[in-house]
Amino acid sequence: ITSYKPWLEGTDGTDDYTFENGFETEPWKMIFDRFIPEGAIFFLPTNMEPDEQREPMPSRFYSAHFCFASGQMCREVPHDPNYYFHGEEISIAARAFTHGYDLFHPHKIIAYHEYTRKGRPHHWDDCNKEQGREHDWWEVNDMCHRRNRILFGMDGEDPNTINFGDEYGWGNERTLKDYEAYSGINFEKRAITQEVMDAVTPNYKNIPNHDDCVWLKNWCIDFFIPWDELPETHEDTDFWYVGVHDADGKELIRQDFHIDKIREIYDERQDPHAARFPIGLVCEERPVSYTVIPYIKDKGWLDKIEKDLDPNLK
Repeated sequence: ITSYKPWLEGTDGTDDYTFENGFETEPWKMIFDRFIPEGAIFFLPTNMEPDEQREPMPSRFYSAHFCFASGQMCREVPHDPNYYFHGEEISIAARAFTHGYDLFHPHKIIAYHEYTRKGRPHHWDDCNKEQGREHDWWEVNDMCHRRNRILFGMDGEDPNTINFGDEYGWGNERTLKDYEAYSGINFEKRAITQEVMDAVTPNYKNIPNHDDCVWLKNWCIDFFIPWDELPETHEDTDFWYVGVHDADGKELIRQDFHIDKIREIYDERQDPHAARFPIGLVCEERPVSYTVIPYIKDKGWLDKIEKDLDPNLK
């Protein structure tokens, strides 16, 4: 690798492998999923194509699952201890880039990460005042998210509010705008380029001018439906229609949630009071409402659930 300060990053394995059915045999890369309401970015793992497995391929992102770099990188781009959970990966990716590090996916499987969660303790189980902590985990999480928005200057936050210094701030080799141009992600606008939408591999040798990038608004649709408004069980479910509409009722996006996705919603029950529906949407029109209609085997469509989205949707 001839890049300046090169380091490799990537994510391996899946959420559903077991020792009984074997491990993944193909290397993975990460692609953009969506901005979340709090401002951080979610990524998705996906398989590399055969022609992408010839050499380490440029990446937009850093994964905490696995990172290989020189020890100097740990000194130059240390983890910010004021971060709690989300936001860590995208902040390190951008900070490392501004310190002169290039990001790559390894083109071969190097390690596996057991990341299944069902039946395991979670970090939020004992990070609460009941266990003697100063804050409940969601309070720390909110502080972390705001710190990340300040770092990136998102949602009207002033980057000068916090002095991140040389230790947890930007480097001097490149700028945040350089990273935005390379990655195709605009934090202030919560927007991405068409290349990001199409999962096109970025190119260190052909980074566009930031001012020439065409930014597409990425809406973060994240709504909750009380459990008592949904079917009691997923057992007879065929699929659920999930749609998002603009002020004129135009369908901006449709997603059919099939049984595996619905079973995951019921089994995980991230919120004891309501089911969560996160959807990433790229369009210029403002989303104003959502519709969910379960389709049940031998019964057909159930009653339509139709509600307005948060008017402060970002």
